[in-house]
Amino acid sequence: MSSVDARVQDAGRGPAAETPTTAREDPARVAAGDPVSSAAGLLALQRGAGNRAVGAVLRARGRAPRRALQRLGYRLDKPLPSGAEKPKHGSDPDQRRYSIGQFTKMWEAQFHALSSSEADNVLRGCVGITALNLGLGPLVAPTDLPGNKVYGTFAKARAIAAAKNEALGSIAPGSPIQGYVVYAMLFWSNRDPDPKKRGKPDPKAFRPDPRTGEVDMSTIGDIYALARPPDYTNFDFGFWDESTQTFWHANHGTYAGMKTPEEIYQSTHARFAHKYWENGEEHVSYPDFDRVVYGVASTNVKPEKLLLPTRDEHIAAFKARVAAGDWGEAALRLNGFNTDDIKRLGRTLTRDERSAIIGAAYSAMPGWSDRVVDNLTEVDKEPPAPKPKPKPRRP
Repeated sequence: MSSVDARVQDAGRGPAAETPTTAREDPARVAAGDPVSSAAGLLALQRGAGNRAVGAVLRARGRAPRRALQRLGYRLDKPLPSGAEKPKHGSDPDQRRYSIGQFTKMWEAQFHALSSSEADNVLRGCVGITALNLGLGPLVAPTDLPGNKVYGTFAKARAIAAAKNEALGSIAPGSPIQGYVVYAMLFWSNRDPDPKKRGKPDPKAFRPDPRTGEVDMSTIGDIYALARPPDYTNFDFGFWDESTQTFWHANHGTYAGMKTPEEIYQSTHARFAHKYWENGEEHVSYPDFDRVVYGVASTNVKPEKLLLPTRDEHIAAFKARVAAGDWGEAALRLNGFNTDDIKRLGRTLTRDERSAIIGAAYSAMPGWSDRVVDNLTEVDKEPPAPKPKPKPRRP
């Protein structure tokens, strides 16, 4: 897979700040020269002229453009919108089953017309649907790419992908978006070439490393041939769509003599990778599989929505930037929260810390710093929180 040569922008936070210095900046220090060339200078100007006046000086630079996020299909926890085509092969609360034609129309509406090789991928079934969304050719599977690391849990893979995307920064408008996405694979743990020995699961195989969470896939072998005997399915791949919070996969590929048509599935995570025990054996969704791994891959097609850190991860990252005195990045991260959260987090800061973030916000978010500046200013005007009354002592 080619290296990521584009920069990914989170539509909720705007452009990234300049590379921060490691030294902690004193909020009271006034920069020499141009007062709007540094966070400290802006802070001094803000204190003298006020928030609105400083904002007006920088607003002429204009708001940074934001890319539109795209979606494949619709969320399963909401009804289909009026006019949307119903899945040809039926649906359940946790799954919709589309025809090849329906999937093709949805995919092309969001991306581009399928090329002949991309159309061939769709006909490959689950592995082809995943390969299509990863920008791979029709003869390639995700397991063919040694650089793609896989993990034992969805949470771990998602966190890795989100951190990688967060680190990419912003991109120029119109540039191709390349980032990190998550896919999954269900398979049978025993990879012995002898089918007589392969029927029983291997309880120690393909377990995550307790330190890193990674799963070593070097012994996976031929994914097409080494299925559970005598005639179970060899694997199930799924591509995670962050925007709809679902996996896209298929029942099987299209081939001569097939008894049922190929159906494209849109499933919740729980439906796609449901772990259960039967007759003392571990399984995942079907008797065919007893392992599920989650891969992180760089994609050269537009993802539905790039994975980004969760709210709790954003809060932790914001607090870390405050602790490091990285006021510009703290302002950027604060801007990613809603109004209530900005105020809530602002109340956890000292007045000097709030002032430092306000001062840095103007240069970090030129022309669009009002949300952070105004909400932190409102917190500054709030009366001090009452001190908790001491609990009465028991006689």
